[in-house]
Amino acid sequence: MEQQGKVMPKGCLRLGKRSILEESISRLLAEGIERIVIVTGHLKEQFEPLEDRYPQAVQLVHNPHFADSGTMYSLYCARHHIDADFLLLEADIVYERRALATCLKSPDDNVVVLAGFSNTHDECFVETRNGRLVGISKDRRSLGSEVTGEMIGICKISHALFSVMLDTADDRFRETRHLDYEMDWLVSAARHVFISCLVIEDLMWCEIDDQAHLIYALNEVYPGVRQRDLDTDECDGQRVQSDLSKFKTIGFFDERDIIVRHIIDLFTTVNEHKIRACIMFGTLLGKLRHDDFIPWNDNVDIVIFDFGAFLEHCVPDLERQGYTIEPDVRGGKRMGCHIFREDGAKVPGKPRLRFPWIGIWEHEAGEDGLVVLPPEDIRYRLEDFLPLGEANFLGIPVGVPHDPTAILNTYFDSETWMEFCQLPYRDHRNGGKLTGFSDDKFKVQTVLDYLAAEADPLPQRGGPGMMLEDPDRWKFPALAKPESDGAFCYHIQRRISVWFSVRLARHIGPNAATGLDLIFGVAAAALVLMEYWLWGVVLIQMFGIFSCVDGEIARIRGRASRIGDFLDTLTDRVTEVLLVAAIAISLCGRVDPLSALSAGLALLGAVFMLTTSSEKFRSAWQMGYPKRKLERLFSLFCAGSEGRLLILSLGLVVGDLTENSSIMLWLLWGLAGAVSLNFLVRIGLVCRHFKDGERPGS
Repeated sequence: MEQQGKVMPKGCLRLGKRSILEESISRLLAEGIERIVIVTGHLKEQFEPLEDRYPQAVQLVHNPHFADSGTMYSLYCARHHIDADFLLLEADIVYERRALATCLKSPDDNVVVLAGFSNTHDECFVETRNGRLVGISKDRRSLGSEVTGEMIGICKISHALFSVMLDTADDRFRETRHLDYEMDWLVSAARHVFISCLVIEDLMWCEIDDQAHLIYALNEVYPGVRQRDLDTDECDGQRVQSDLSKFKTIGFFDERDIIVRHIIDLFTTVNEHKIRACIMFGTLLGKLRHDDFIPWNDNVDIVIFDFGAFLEHCVPDLERQGYTIEPDVRGGKRMGCHIFREDGAKVPGKPRLRFPWIGIWEHEAGEDGLVVLPPEDIRYRLEDFLPLGEANFLGIPVGVPHDPTAILNTYFDSETWMEFCQLPYRDHRNGGKLTGFSDDKFKVQTVLDYLAAEADPLPQRGGPGMMLEDPDRWKFPALAKPESDGAFCYHIQRRISVWFSVRLARHIGPNAATGLDLIFGVAAAALVLMEYWLWGVVLIQMFGIFSCVDGEIARIRGRASRIGDFLDTLTDRVTEVLLVAAIAISLCGRVDPLSALSAGLALLGAVFMLTTSSEKFRSAWQMGYPKRKLERLFSLFCAGSEGRLLILSLGLVVGDLTENSSIMLWLLWGLAGAVSLNFLVRIGLVCRHFKDGERPGS
């Protein structure tokens, strides 16, 4: 490979459509690896396209001493990017994907993957003893009698073992950087640490070191590897389909309306008595990820922070409403309670319990100030919980943690819960029995797409399709957002939009509805600009209605997303800017042009400040600003875009019918002043109601 190696690193060689290294990246991603660090050396620029193609996964690290160092030093160069256990692969190997799967599934912390003997005359033999690494050498005669296979260049390394290497690395590299990780590190470490050797006897693989290896790889190994990977993918696909079907077996099915009623009654009661309560665990995740229940979740979890007061004041009220409160006692210790109705379904093995129920969690504060929710032992920061926030969930104002993202990051010990999910591990309908489902991770969108595709036209049970079977369950105000909707939106537009939402949810997704909304908005602005003011008003109101429809479809289908929220907000802002600009320009031919444009710019500036305050509030408190609750007067006409567009619509109608355009001009100035005043009042309200130590809205 001397001549070819001068112009191309071995990992960049192509046996198929992609380079050896990129095919390896694809295998790693298919096995769930999310971050890949590649140490480059010679011709490092040839690796840079990989970082562009896989920006979320691939990171390049350069070894500046590649010409006079070995593989151990290359690994050392990546030390600042390794903070957990990892897979270690060589870049110039061709191998089957199952080598990765076998390595990852091993329960051992440190693993070296071996293949059967290939007789290629360039083998790296491995000696083991009872499955434990003893020695590695290209000279088989230098090893003992128990040589079990050949090293292929795939290992699983624990962070603890890697730390041992780092402890002595600097001293060793002062003598020489020509050290290899296999013989100069793993073998010596194996004397003190158990390093497992897994042999895959029939594994197809090869390393490309010279022209003969390249020809062998092209003609013998690569075709076989491709076919075996295809067979593996087919088997995996069948297994994935089988696992996906299990998502349909757990959830609130016919009991959905019942559990929603439970939540309404509980939060109405705790709010009346000023008891601090918030949704938690899967219920909180459902709110953040789906703006609904997780379709495959069948329990509701709520944390009560004033449990004594809850027992004293709320329990009697709930019992008068027909609820049973059953203490959850384990090992003689109370750990919250269950709330349910006696007419619920009987639960196997738990004669006193009924399904569905709400699980109430009682918190404990440790000496270190961290919060625990027994019997769970996860420790949370108190400031991530308190002061509690408030959010709309299924049309119900509910408490949420102060920083729900931090709470879920702590609970899952990961930040990927918005994108990935797992099968439920308990079936609460059957007494909380373990489901026995695999703990594989799935992309959330993959699961939602599967459930949507599997839903019958008139489905009878769970999944997103189930939500469409009975339009009556979505009657107003089930899909409304009472804490953030303005008065006109909540009382008028929501009553109309729900009719469209229930019927369109069978045929289009929320983003398509947002697209229709944008079309209405742009068309309305165009009609106003052409001075068809009355027709423009009609489309402005259609825009307002469809501004509700997209979010309602998302809640019906359980498919709320960050990109959907982004597009929805962007559509509202773009349309309002276009409409105000169209009105101002249209007025230029009827009144003084300078006055018209000044009024339009003043209104746009005021709206910019007000909407910026809303978005900043959302980013700071992880919830929508409760303008309907705190700004009742302003919410009638200027706090939300629906109120401002209503006032502009009324002005357009009156101005057109009376042929007095000055009405519209003064309306622009008046609305600009009202929005500016609203902005100043909002600053004061936020400082008053949301300062540290107080519950929002209290």
